[in-house]
Amino acid sequence: MGNENSFCPICSSEKDVSFSIEYMNYEFATNEVAQDIFSDLKIHVCKRCGFGWALPSIDKTRLDKFYSDVYRDTHSAYHVRNTVSNYSDFSLEPRPISQILLAKSFKEFKENDTLLDIGCGRGISFWIARKLLPKMRLFAVEPDQFSHPTLKSLGVQLYPIYFDRYSGPVFGSQRFDFILMSHLLEHYNGDEIIPVLQYIQTLLTDDGIFLCEVPNSDLITRRNMRYNDAPHLSFFNETSLRTALEKSGLNLRFMGCCSQKHSEWWEEYIKSTRNGGKQEPADGRLNRISRITSNLFPESPPKEYLKKLYGKLFSTQNVFKFLSSDDFQYGSEGTCIRVIAGKL
Repeated sequence: MGNENSFCPICSSEKDVSFSIEYMNYEFATNEVAQDIFSDLKIHVCKRCGFGWALPSIDKTRLDKFYSDVYRDTHSAYHVRNTVSNYSDFSLEPRPISQILLAKSFKEFKENDTLLDIGCGRGISFWIARKLLPKMRLFAVEPDQFSHPTLKSLGVQLYPIYFDRYSGPVFGSQRFDFILMSHLLEHYNGDEIIPVLQYIQTLLTDDGIFLCEVPNSDLITRRNMRYNDAPHLSFFNETSLRTALEKSGLNLRFMGCCSQKHSEWWEEYIKSTRNGGKQEPADGRLNRISRITSNLFPESPPKEYLKKLYGKLFSTQNVFKFLSSDDFQYGSEGTCIRVIAGKL
């Protein structure tokens, strides 16, 4: 798939200024489909911009098989059921709330403006958007069929496709005031990053904004602070993400690192392995548990029960505790990079 050997896909530096490291497939190590895809990969890291990309590139057919048969399988922690009835006034998640509040700092949204979430999964961003934004028209790119009933019930116009540079005919003349891509860009092959971002730029209205969030994977300074790479194929630090946006014709307006600090995240992981066996750090386990429980209990308990169960959540003390989440704080040490960009 494109340039395998000569240049960095982001800054175009020649490959002789890069080095390669092992690709770590811990999470899907026992799955034959995943092993066939990930076992022979190496990550090449550009010394100039810091971008990391897995080689050899994985063709779309093999990736589709992995995501449909493994990643979204009914036994997977990433499987999504029809969870719309789980959404309520108690559906508070720091990441989508902090993302939408950041977007509001850069654009005044109006009724009938358009929001496109690319790779929205179970659609929590739309639930939050309906609470925090004016009545916007909602659009989603999401190929996972298990997510579709939930998205449709939220009033979302659905594009059930794999998003890439060839998606043009699907959107026609439709343009978007707010495009959100949260933790999806890293799933593309390295040579797809610039074309995907260039295409996103064409889908924005003249004053539209693009919010993108990816893991902060600085493989130059932190290549030994990781335990699993799969299924990610591209790895960004701040320099490489900034370069990718600029080369794609996007105007970077904000960049900040958020979520748990790398040092704290890694310390938790080291502690979790002292009793033997590799385990996820606490934040990863909590996110996984949240996904699993939402799948196990697709129907919400009665509202009166929820009020009793979560009543203390909305005390002043707990509200401030929620707002002190690392997702609302920006610095240089967070495990995620969040950006706002627009047209030049």
